[in-house]
Amino acid sequence: MPAENPLWEARKDGPTFLIELDTPFKPYEKARKPYWPKKGEEPFIIQESYPHTLLLRKKISFLDINGYIDIISEDPKNQFAPLVENYPLDQPLGLAYFRMVYGGKDDVKYTQCPYVLRLAFLLNTPAEYSKLLNSFVDVKLGEEDYTLAWNISRPTVKKRLQRLESGEKLIVTEKNLFKLPDGDEVNGDTDLEDKEFGHITFVWLPDEFKALRTISLTFHLFDDDNDFIQPSTPVIPDNEKVSSLA
Repeated sequence: MPAENPLWEARKDGPTFLIELDTPFKPYEKARKPYWPKKGEEPFIIQESYPHTLLLRKKISFLDINGYIDIISEDPKNQFAPLVENYPLDQPLGLAYFRMVYGGKDDVKYTQCPYVLRLAFLLNTPAEYSKLLNSFVDVKLGEEDYTLAWNISRPTVKKRLQRLESGEKLIVTEKNLFKLPDGDEVNGDTDLEDKEFGHITFVWLPDEFKALRTISLTFHLFDDDNDFIQPSTPVIPDNEKVSSLA
């Protein structure tokens, strides 16, 4: 992420929601329509490898790190990936699928597509990344429970740390939601942490606000040492902030 992007340091895209540890909250509980920036707001753009729709957004602050909880449209290239690659495919909030209209050779339009949950954080330093790596998120979708973390792939963590140590700023995103039935294995793949991977689990969500409003997230720390989460310098809010306990 280029450091000269003015939105990195001065984002004008609504109030920031303060994440409280071990406190479940529903980011889209009041959602009634798709996300659209208000007059004067400059929405922060998070690039994907494909053109996508940003359906819902919640701007957050966790351990004094700014980020976003988004619901975005799925990559059309992934519509057959779960079947071909034998990846897990879940639809915990109802049926979600791709619907296409063919207009001729190489002319495909998608009239319906599934959505996925994306968490993204804007990192400036290795210390901020270390905070993030010490955390994980419990995600409840309907009757199903998932876990999201940033430290699953050791090769990916190493590369990101090297870039941050060189002075580069990064947007770290995560869309993989794992089921942990036994509390200690990720889908039975004990070698996963030694692999470098991108999107390997697929939890598809429908474009139904009634269902999406029920999504619940709870942030935790692996190490709950209080000294770990104290900022070294005072943090001055850049705009209105709303506590998740309010």
